[in-house]
Amino acid sequence: RERIFNGMRDAVAKQRLAALADAFRSLPTNEKNLEQSFEQTFTEAMEILGGESQIRGIPAADIRRTWEIWRRMRVEQAVESFKFWLLQSGQLAGLADTPGTCAFDRLCARIQDNPHYQSLGAVPQKRRAIMELCLNETTARRLPVRPGAQPPPTSLARCEE
Repeated sequence: RERIFNGMRDAVAKQRLAALADAFRSLPTNEKNLEQSFEQTFTEAMEILGGESQIRGIPAADIRRTWEIWRRMRVEQAVESFKFWLLQSGQLAGLADTPGTCAFDRLCARIQDNPHYQSLGAVPQKRRAIMELCLNETTARRLPVRPGAQPPPTSLARCEE
């Protein structure tokens, strides 16, 4: 009997944890959610789920782990969306053509009000890495490299976000 009870309890806990994961996934996709604390996001998920009674019996560590997985997934979605938008938007055009100025700084100034840029405000190091990658890709496409030669170094390391 105890084994049956424990099995049923575990099955219910898994169902409730899956419902919590679904509640996190149903939250709107915006920069606000990436900047919110666990507690803030959890509160919003509980409103969707119908209250904390729906997750009774789930260990706090499992709840936190579910949120962490959801947040990593949302950050990766925002990173991919930002990269796709940046490469397709035309914002990179002409940035490397002005000598003596920092292409990265000019790019930041161009796109700082864009929702794609702002969506990664909670992870500025990832945003910067994507911007540098896209700038380098664009520069590499424009500048032909002779066989055996190293591409020219970029000046992005000097720029500050």
